[in-house]
Amino acid sequence: MQTLANRYRLEETIGEGAVATVFRAFDLVVERDVAVKVLKDVQDEMDIARLWVELRSLQRLRHPYIVRTLDFGRSVKGLHYIVMELLSGRTLRARMEGHGRMGVPATVKVLQPVFEALDACHFSGIIHRDVKPENVFLTEAGGPPLKLIDFGMAKILHDLSPAVTTDPFTFGTPEYMAPERIKGHRPTPASDIYAAGLMAFEMLAGHRPFTGTDPDEIMRHQLHEALPRFSELDPPVSVPRELREIIRGCLRKQPLQRPRAADLATEMQSILDAQ
Repeated sequence: MQTLANRYRLEETIGEGAVATVFRAFDLVVERDVAVKVLKDVQDEMDIARLWVELRSLQRLRHPYIVRTLDFGRSVKGLHYIVMELLSGRTLRARMEGHGRMGVPATVKVLQPVFEALDACHFSGIIHRDVKPENVFLTEAGGPPLKLIDFGMAKILHDLSPAVTTDPFTFGTPEYMAPERIKGHRPTPASDIYAAGLMAFEMLAGHRPFTGTDPDEIMRHQLHEALPRFSELDPPVSVPRELREIIRGCLRKQPLQRPRAADLATEMQSILDAQ
């Protein structure tokens, strides 16, 4: 077994992507299991310096619903790595694929902590940039109900990887991209809110509101099509008016018209309290 930076014993691969490999590892200093993300093909020192600045911000951000960034650095062999808390559970995507659409109570129980986490991040000046079911991790019983993962990582790691296009129009997941991002504008907190609204629709309906045969078609729908009504879906979905209006507000085409994460977290809590 390889030991990274004379501290992290890499024990098994638990994830593989275009820009990084994620390992289950053991921290020999504090004697605990951790997740270690080892970056691939990183050559530009200026890009790495930007990454470290972002990671310092994430390391200072401590919230029960956001995955902890514990450490980061470069090994003597030149490998750039990020150490995070090791999570046990499954992603929201895996939950949806296994059980189909979710009812209103289960959806609100996910959305409330997601909006709390986004509020904490936005307050600290950090934007997630890639809110989607794959980046919501449902933890096992005994701790917080979920964690937002890859917080702020997606755009940075994308920029660092020569294997991924740097075209701002194609970065990200088209099904969860806000209209302003499709137009090439910089992401803002409102972009995260739009993506969370799309995720909420999908949880309730069992499918995304805007689909297509290719990314360009999906993005055209995001820009120009009205949000489908739950009552007009096939089959129709019964959603309380208050929740329908919240989701519709998140999915307004103009970012300044979308609500703030703090207000959305409060509204979700009110719905939970009323159940």
